[in-house]
Amino acid sequence: MENIQMNQQTEMAEAVLLEQVKLRKLAEKEAILNQSKLALAQQKGQVDISNLIAKEQIVNQSRVELAWQKMQMQEYRQAVKEASYTVVSVNNDGMIETKSQNAFVNLPKRPITNFCLDIMVKLMSADGDEGFFGLQIAINGKAVQIFLDAEKMGRPDYFMKKLTAVGGKILVDKERDRRNILTGLWVELFGNCKEVLTVPTRIGWMADPDKGYRLVKEGAILWEDIIRRAK
Repeated sequence: MENIQMNQQTEMAEAVLLEQVKLRKLAEKEAILNQSKLALAQQKGQVDISNLIAKEQIVNQSRVELAWQKMQMQEYRQAVKEASYTVVSVNNDGMIETKSQNAFVNLPKRPITNFCLDIMVKLMSADGDEGFFGLQIAINGKAVQIFLDAEKMGRPDYFMKKLTAVGGKILVDKERDRRNILTGLWVELFGNCKEVLTVPTRIGWMADPDKGYRLVKEGAILWEDIIRRAK
């Protein structure tokens, strides 16, 4: 009887031991599995971080390239602006036009005044004095005369004052552009001024290079009127 009990106890002890071994192995397997999962999760996390860093690098590179492009465009625009110059010309109808040109762009001509040019002549007194010009322009089809002092024509503000006095306008907004146009216009006018007009100095008979003598009547424009009106 005692042997039977001992055998039963032994079997129970072996069963308990076997169960403990199974539990230990199962725990080891779970630990290994958990470690594998943890390692996989860590690898996945690293991959996610790497992907995130790569995406961020791409975005940053795109931003850098965009900023560089913007800077290049600004430099290009500045270069175009600095290289540009304005050519003033007068067409066959007397319309004053400008054309902006530079090494990069060739823009079309455009009208920039509210008046057209008829003629400009060099004025000379009957006594041989010089230094003045007569300019005739047309505003809305009406002819207007302007007398100009040659010594002051290098000043755009003087030319603008004389044009404004008769209703002439330069159709630009910036003062610098207006001055450049006035300077270019005067160069154009002066370069094409070939005709000389003799102006009497007094009422009565005067010598005329083309007609011999001609009678100057009351109300005629005299040289002293030219000087006064050119101020």
